[in-house]
Amino acid sequence: MQVNIKKKVRAVGEASYHPWPELNHAARVLRRAAREQGASKLHVVTGAVVLTAFAVEAFCQTLGPDLFPDRWALGAKPLVEKAVLRKLELIGHEVGVDVDYNQEPWIHVSALFEAKRQLLTPSSSPVPLDEDVSVDEDADPRFDVHAAVQRHFRPLHNLVQLEKVAAEVNKGLLNIWDAAGGAEAVLDVLGHTSWAIQSAE
Repeated sequence: MQVNIKKKVRAVGEASYHPWPELNHAARVLRRAAREQGASKLHVVTGAVVLTAFAVEAFCQTLGPDLFPDRWALGAKPLVEKAVLRKLELIGHEVGVDVDYNQEPWIHVSALFEAKRQLLTPSSSPVPLDEDVSVDEDADPRFDVHAAVQRHFRPLHNLVQLEKVAAEVNKGLLNIWDAAGGAEAVLDVLGHTSWAIQSAE
């Protein structure tokens, strides 16, 4: 039997953290995990929906302080305390991009945040389901019926739809990012959030 002997090492370095690339990458990883998990993916998809919305807030937290250095976290009504969709409108306006939640691609941001809101809102009474569901002859119908329930009561839990929404959301955010003069490879998480070890002795 081999025994691992530990020793003390002094590590010196620095970390750089930017919320948007990190959380955008995390949301992509969760959506990929949901695709790979098949029938057991329900809660993973729920996490992917919420984290995809959280990445939009991370975008605001990444860009907002640079655009509004005197108003973001200071004053009687700091912008950081506004709702995420309002922050995004203000950021877009500041760089000359019209964020209109009734137009493409912003309608998808609105749908994403509506899905998040629905996931956080309990139903006051049970919601009935009564529909014909097509199932494989040799399969347990409960899996297909469960999928029908998800379609009705779990917003954006269709992964194809969620991926489309995420792509459109990123298209809009990257448009704002470019207008603000942001670096091109922002969604390369390694290029924008990193830990540099200067020495380990």
